[in-house]
Amino acid sequence: MKTIVRMTTLAALTCAAITAPFNYPKTERIDRVDEYHGVKVPDPYQWLENDVREDDRVAEWVEAQNRVTFGFLEAIPERERIQQRVTRLWNYERYSAPSKLLYLLELCRAAQHLPL
Repeated sequence: MKTIVRMTTLAALTCAAITAPFNYPKTERIDRVDEYHGVKVPDPYQWLENDVREDDRVAEWVEAQNRVTFGFLEAIPERERIQQRVTRLWNYERYSAPSKLLYLLELCRAAQHLPL
């Protein structure tokens, strides 16, 4: 029951954080049609699949989207508290699966990235 009350309160606070409609950046549409097995499929946003590190248009679009997103997220009053709680929940020691080569378990201390 407490969880439901907390979630409802969080949802209400999040909705209250929205004070104005979002001002999304304009997204360019291109005239591109791909054909798959004889079916023509329009793909007007194909240019967004380019590498953000190599295409300035994509990098500018991502930066504009991030301004909208983070502007919203930073307005949530409980954001820092939620982040601290999630960090505490995820911050525990973990062990990797045994390696085929060495058959050893590798300790992954809290706040470390797991090996890939």
